[in-house]
Amino acid sequence: MPPRVARCSAASVCVPAETEVADFWRNPPWQGGRTPFRMGLQRVPSSAWLADPIDEVMRERKVRLMAERGREVADQEADTEDVQRQVVAAMASELFERPAFARVRPRDPERLAETALWVPDDLCLLVPSPDGYRLVAASLCSPSYWRLQEKLGRTIQGVHAAVPGLNEAVGDGVARFFDRLPVGTVFQRRNWNIHRGNHLFHPQNEDWSAPLAVADCESLYMRSETQTLRKYAKGPLLFTIRVRCFPLAQIADYPSAAGDLLTAIGRLSPEERQASVFAHHGEALARYLRAFGSAVET
Repeated sequence: MPPRVARCSAASVCVPAETEVADFWRNPPWQGGRTPFRMGLQRVPSSAWLADPIDEVMRERKVRLMAERGREVADQEADTEDVQRQVVAAMASELFERPAFARVRPRDPERLAETALWVPDDLCLLVPSPDGYRLVAASLCSPSYWRLQEKLGRTIQGVHAAVPGLNEAVGDGVARFFDRLPVGTVFQRRNWNIHRGNHLFHPQNEDWSAPLAVADCESLYMRSETQTLRKYAKGPLLFTIRVRCFPLAQIADYPSAAGDLLTAIGRLSPEERQASVFAHHGEALARYLRAFGSAVET
């Protein structure tokens, strides 16, 4: 039977399962022409939260990255042991009640980085402070254009500051949502961006200044993160990130997705364009997509 979910290859690239490919392109995160800089949070049942246990290849990849890169991929602020233990214990009590996690063998972990070996997702722990929620611990093995050591200790606004226009678009809304998020409730969102490759560990920005021919678009990838938020008693908040990468060429079989992506490109703000491939190559991508779908008039 083919795998149900994306797996990590030995080369640390994302290989989506066949069922995930169809699900993604039939219901892409830009559906209806939605642009990336939007909250788009939806409530999901707790059973859908961290639903997939880690497979052995992904676990070995995370272990290797932690050994080779150390605090680049797993770090914490001092004096956060108690809040990490609280969240880890809550995660364990829920996940290990599920039959799917029977083969995962925890070793009484106390740190967030250890629990990251239970699931394929990256895990980020935020705690409330007078200046807003701060990032205090994380395991980040599949970063998309950011580095943990540059963000640890910052408020959520500080984490987002490097992305032009993001705080202006959603900063206040995110802060209010974090404050009002009910304990135990899970919210989910998906984002999207186009990358040159499908390597999961991608902390550095890509250089898009070189010319991009329309034919070159065949080799690009759509990178999408499924993110969840869950708050625990006394305020700590766990932010999870699951990365999947899909060859952009697959969009040829999904004209609705191509048309909606054309619409989304047309709606991008100057800041959204600057933060992605579209700053240089929006027209080449639009020409490529027009072969498969038509944009919705806005």
